[in-house]
Amino acid sequence: IYIPHLSTRMALDEVRKWRQRYDGIRVETCPHYLTHTEDSDVGPIGKANPPFRSADDVAALWAGLADGAIDIVASDHVPRKRATKEKTIWLASQGFPGTATILPVLLSEGYHKGRLSLERICALICAAPAHIFDLEPRKGRIAIGVDADLTLVDLTKERVVRADELGSYSDYSLYDGWTLKGWPVKTIVRGM
Repeated sequence: IYIPHLSTRMALDEVRKWRQRYDGIRVETCPHYLTHTEDSDVGPIGKANPPFRSADDVAALWAGLADGAIDIVASDHVPRKRATKEKTIWLASQGFPGTATILPVLLSEGYHKGRLSLERICALICAAPAHIFDLEPRKGRIAIGVDADLTLVDLTKERVVRADELGSYSDYSLYDGWTLKGWPVKTIVRGM
C-alpha cells in the first residue's frame, strides 16, 4: 500500500503500528507539511488537501523522515496560476507548485537545521522512489552502467525564492520570499 500526503502524527502512529504486522507499507509526505502549519498566514494560497496541520504534526513528520517511517518526500506539484488561488478559501483551487523547491526545502529546513543527513535526503528523493516504483536498477543510485542522472548541489548557496525564477507555469510559490540554503546548480540527465 502506498500512502500519499501523510500529514499527521496520528496517521504516522498508525503506519508504525501496521508496519509491525505487514510488509509493503510505503509512506509519502510533501515539503509543505514540513514547513507550514494550520497557523501559517498564507490565506487561500495555502489551500491543500489534506490541509496544513499543527506544529506537533510537523515535528512528528520530521522525526518520521529521520527514522525511516516516511519513505518519500514528493511535491504534489500543481502548476496553476495565482488567480486560481486568490478567492475565498472555499473557491480557491487546491494545491500549489512545488517541484522546484523540494530539494532546497529539504536541504535548508532538514540538513542545515540538523534534522536530516544528506544520505537520508538522497534516500527520500532518489533511492526510495526508484525502489518503490520499480525503476531499479537503472535509477536511484550512482553506479557503473546505470543512468547518469545527477543533481549537483551547492550546500552553501542561499537564495530568496521567487516564483518567476523557478521555471514553472505557475506565477507564485508557497515559498515566495523565503531564503533557503542549499540549491541545485547543475542537473545531468543520462549523462548530458
